[in-house]
Amino acid sequence: MKIAVQLAAFTLAFASVAGAIAKNEKYESCLQQVDEKYHRDWAGECKFVASEASKDRTKCQINPENAVRGADYCMSKYPQPTSSANCSLPSSRAQRINTMRSEAKQACREEAKAGL
Repeated sequence: MKIAVQLAAFTLAFASVAGAIAKNEKYESCLQQVDEKYHRDWAGECKFVASEASKDRTKCQINPENAVRGADYCMSKYPQPTSSANCSLPSSRAQRINTMRSEAKQACREEAKAGL
């Protein structure tokens, strides 16, 4: 009887630990998905900002009023930002992406607390 009680206690403890590990893995997976989306969104914004700067520079260059200012004028007014995923974004765009990331991480925490 004593061995059966010990075995039952061990089984219950093991199940509890296994459940906690599964929940932790789900939480870590959620955080990983959030980070992957964050990096995709940041990279997408970098490409968008670079594309817009290129369009603005082209408009500047074809504007006859800028012909007398020289080719360097439009390049200095609309420099080509990097379109790589490691670019520096304008603060409003960076803040929006960072806020979405924070909110998504909070959702992961809430799901983990709720045991989902």
